[in-house]
Amino acid sequence: MTTVTKTRVGGGDLLWVAWRTHRTSILVTSGLVALAAVGMAVVSRYFVAWASSLNYPTYRVLEQFSSIGLLFALAAGMFWGAPLVAREYELRTHLLAWGQDVSASRWLAGQVALLGAVTACLAALAGVVSGVMLERVPKMGVDTIRVFERNVFEAAPQVQVGCALFAFALGVAVGALTRRTLPAMAITGIGFLGVGEVLARWGREHYLPPVRSFEAWSPVHHPLVPFTALPVDSGYADANGVPMGDQDWGCGGRNGIEPVECLRAHGAAGRYADYQPAERVELFRWIESGIFLVLAAGLLLLAWYWLRRARRV
Repeated sequence: MTTVTKTRVGGGDLLWVAWRTHRTSILVTSGLVALAAVGMAVVSRYFVAWASSLNYPTYRVLEQFSSIGLLFALAAGMFWGAPLVAREYELRTHLLAWGQDVSASRWLAGQVALLGAVTACLAALAGVVSGVMLERVPKMGVDTIRVFERNVFEAAPQVQVGCALFAFALGVAVGALTRRTLPAMAITGIGFLGVGEVLARWGREHYLPPVRSFEAWSPVHHPLVPFTALPVDSGYADANGVPMGDQDWGCGGRNGIEPVECLRAHGAAGRYADYQPAERVELFRWIESGIFLVLAAGLLLLAWYWLRRARRV
């Protein structure tokens, strides 16, 4: 009788260990996300049917519901990512999990592969349902929506997947650095919300050079920025369309001088506005998703490097 000895733990074994460790939370979370998706779809149909009898603008309600998927991204980072490594250190189970057969980096790869895949799938599901809800808005008599509004922009599946993977990777990296679960969860939540705020307020409008519109002085003013566009900047420009910057010329109608005549005297030939057109929204979503994915990859590399370094010191 020949005895077969398995000398190396394979990738399938690592995935099986990860599944046995997290199967309860994965199944419960998947069920909750699926239930929420069904609920969102039913609610959107209800609002479409009863839009005329509701006082609050129903399309605004759907826009708010469409951002619920981002709550899953936050939860994935705080409750899956942050405790992944930190809890091993706190419970001292890393002394058993990371032995001669399984290094810390290989163990991390198995855990991240499973939880990362589940995170991406659930985030994509939330994004698809959010998109379906927003597609119902025109049926309510609303011709257009502001596609660059934060909760509408971030409802797309690719953005939701990028956000969720970034939050998860941030939690893993912070947990590896701090080795404490609760601090890692707090830092992950604050960091995820902070990065999202920075991109939404100051980064998104600069993904591509904006479009500039100019209007010379005239008795009738026309909108320079389309309703669905993302405003970037506005002000006064000279005859060549070059912005003149913020100037304190005192042209507010004081001293009996008409504001337009005052501005003309200082060389202003009209008004200008910079904006991102709505046609770019899908490209911008892919750009933002790419930013999140690059950040996620960098954070996972940091966690991998830190674990290897921690094993040596």
